[in-house]
Amino acid sequence: LFSLYLYVVAESGGQVLLQRGGMLRFLDLALAACFLRGNGFYIVLVSMIAVALVYRRHWRRWLAWFVPFLLLVQIVLGPVYAALGLTRLGGVESAALPLQQVARAVKNGAPLTEEQTAVIESFMPVEAMKETYVSASSDPLKTHPDFDRDAFDANFPRFIGLWGQLFLTNKQVYLDAWLLQTLGYWKVDFHGWTALTSEYEESTGIAQHDVWRGAFGLDSRAYYGNRTTFLSLSLMAYI
Repeated sequence: LFSLYLYVVAESGGQVLLQRGGMLRFLDLALAACFLRGNGFYIVLVSMIAVALVYRRHWRRWLAWFVPFLLLVQIVLGPVYAALGLTRLGGVESAALPLQQVARAVKNGAPLTEEQTAVIESFMPVEAMKETYVSASSDPLKTHPDFDRDAFDANFPRFIGLWGQLFLTNKQVYLDAWLLQTLGYWKVDFHGWTALTSEYEESTGIAQHDVWRGAFGLDSRAYYGNRTTFLSLSLMAYI
């Protein structure tokens, strides 16, 4: 919904945000994105920067709305969450795409300086990164036994610096990594893991349960899976 509203903003040339109702709708959706996605804040931050740059004629108005909003969200995600004992997702959950792009560059043999190698080695052996990378998902990297999440979070600014450095010489590799990881969202005839649901139990004790099976003795996943093979995530997105 936030992405669709960005389209509305672009279609109106930014004029919709000059209306109080339009701005409040934009901020409502931005708020939902911030709290319903692990990397939502960064998506909203980049989007707001883009709006301020593209429609810079009204930059003072944008700053008057965006800066207090972003500060308020950070206060809630930081001190308020900490006071309530809520743990945020680590930096790696917010950096799945940059991690994929760096891993693809490394797998493709991008030359690394000693400093760049040290940044990667601080949270994962370079060779393990090469062997573990798969185009469809960053999960194999994040769940690898040699991947140190605490070290990644601690070295997050250095990692982003490394990501920026490698971008300069791996633009096509980065583009490919993004397209391949998001394949299920734009290729209509693609049916992969992104469009499937699975039943599993995590260490937190949270589990998925098929309510239909308990009520009607019907496996809802199998029932719908056999009858909706023509559907895909990307088709739903286009519709």
